[in-house]
Amino acid sequence: HGLAKYLQRLLSMKPFWATCEATAAFVHNYAPIGEGQCGTIYALRNAHDVAKVAKEDKVPSLKQDRRTHERVLATFNNLDKTIVKPAINIPHLVTWIEPEDWAWWDAQGVADHERAICPAISSHSLTTSRIHPLSESAREALLDYFAPPQLKSEPARSTELAKEKNKDCLIRVYLGRRQPRSPFAMFKLRNFDLMVNEMEDLGLDTAVYAVTMARTLAILHWGVGTDGNDIESVLGMALQSSQVCDLPDVGDAALPTQQAMAMWLLNSNQCAFFEHDKAGLKQLVDAFFWNDPYYPRPNSKNPRDEALWEVFKKAYLEMSGQVAAVNMAHDFVNAVEGHKPSVASLFS
Repeated sequence: HGLAKYLQRLLSMKPFWATCEATAAFVHNYAPIGEGQCGTIYALRNAHDVAKVAKEDKVPSLKQDRRTHERVLATFNNLDKTIVKPAINIPHLVTWIEPEDWAWWDAQGVADHERAICPAISSHSLTTSRIHPLSESAREALLDYFAPPQLKSEPARSTELAKEKNKDCLIRVYLGRRQPRSPFAMFKLRNFDLMVNEMEDLGLDTAVYAVTMARTLAILHWGVGTDGNDIESVLGMALQSSQVCDLPDVGDAALPTQQAMAMWLLNSNQCAFFEHDKAGLKQLVDAFFWNDPYYPRPNSKNPRDEALWEVFKKAYLEMSGQVAAVNMAHDFVNAVEGHKPSVASLFS
């Protein structure tokens, strides 16, 4: 199946030759491109950065996001050179913006008549580099492969693809969720949920994603010292300087060019630091299960899920030992494996 093969190549996080689609197509002139618990994400006109604008009463959470983000970046950048970093990308911090910082917004080219329609100007904002969404051809492939039948025929197909929200397409990698996609559920490309069974159907090597997530979580726990609560692992477009892809030197040739997906880490406003004691261990386990089902789950009745958990566990323990000689990694894994799911989590 040609469509499945294309998605397999695209989502494998390996570069491949394709026609480059202009980044300028993703610029929304300060339109919202995403939303979290503490803020709304706006694209900035320079196309490379975004502003996370604090919601009402959420400024402390956004400041916590900034502090944790700084610490995560510093930890990953300062890992011992003998440690092989996981293939994860983290947006760069740009700056913190106070409300009505006219000089900064003027420097971004915001015209006077735009100030009234740009909520970012009247609130605290955290600006970071942007995780660029999937290209138009990739979004079309996702819709053609995964959407319910009623959305695959015209004019519904063109209508869906033309929606602004669907242009802001990142993929949430759910290694901990295995279920069929309901033809009656709402279909959306923004924050597209890709489940482990769908990855298997596409022929993707799920172990690659599991190892990356496991090694990243180990660094968050024993390097950064945070519980990783509500952290997200998503697929977006890779940067040419990304550690995920070793792109060959192709000189000044504009076309063809290499494109690839990369895994990105985002959303650290709910992360909290923990103590190395019984309460801290419970905090880590709670965060693991409270989060969306990015990580493989133990004690599954499906042998593929069990095998994937073993891959995750092995990579997590290995990286934990490299990052910190003294840690609670084995206790954490044992507690996760012995965890009794709540009624609510049975439906995740």
